[in-house]
Amino acid sequence: MIGVHLSAATLLRVSAEGVATAVVLTVQARTGDAATAGFLQTAMTLPYVLSGPVIGHVLDRTARPRRLALLLAAGYAAASAVLLATAGRSPLVLALAVAAVIGCTEPIVVALTSLLPRFVPAERLSRAYGLEASSYNLAAIAGPGLAAGVASVAGGAYSGAAIVVAGVVGLCALPFLPFRPPPERPDGAPRVSSIVTGSWSSWCGGGCCGR
Repeated sequence: MIGVHLSAATLLRVSAEGVATAVVLTVQARTGDAATAGFLQTAMTLPYVLSGPVIGHVLDRTARPRRLALLLAAGYAAASAVLLATAGRSPLVLALAVAAVIGCTEPIVVALTSLLPRFVPAERLSRAYGLEASSYNLAAIAGPGLAAGVASVAGGAYSGAAIVVAGVVGLCALPFLPFRPPPERPDGAPRVSSIVTGSWSSWCGGGCCGR
């Protein structure tokens, strides 16, 4: 099952790593306006500050993570396809809203790592986490390279095609993963509200609000 997990997770991560590059190339090819691409990337990034910790927390505690993972991955794949198809052609406000949906759902590609203990035996977890690390490294290189490669052959306006395909194929592999219920948690387990507050405080303290 680790092979199925790695295939699904890596393809989704390739898509997630390449979508920003694809947006820049797509908008530049259609409008020549680099500022629009910058606004869209910001809209994809900002929701991540809160959605990332929340998705990881909920996915780790839910008894049926497959359903939630599928829902989030499908939302990410659909939003990516819509954004790359309409960026530079639709009103900026609409494109920003779609980009924000990507930012709210994309953290699933990272949160999948927390599901490894659900189906990987304890004695194999170290190896599984090592393969996961390689998955992130591969995606970080392959994602932008894939978008740029398609752009060099078919033009920047089509750079997102392979990115969307990678996300959809990764999504299709998720239903084949088996998951056990989560282990019992102590009563003092953190709540979603405390995680959101902590994430926001960390971002403000070490990010833009602290400058």
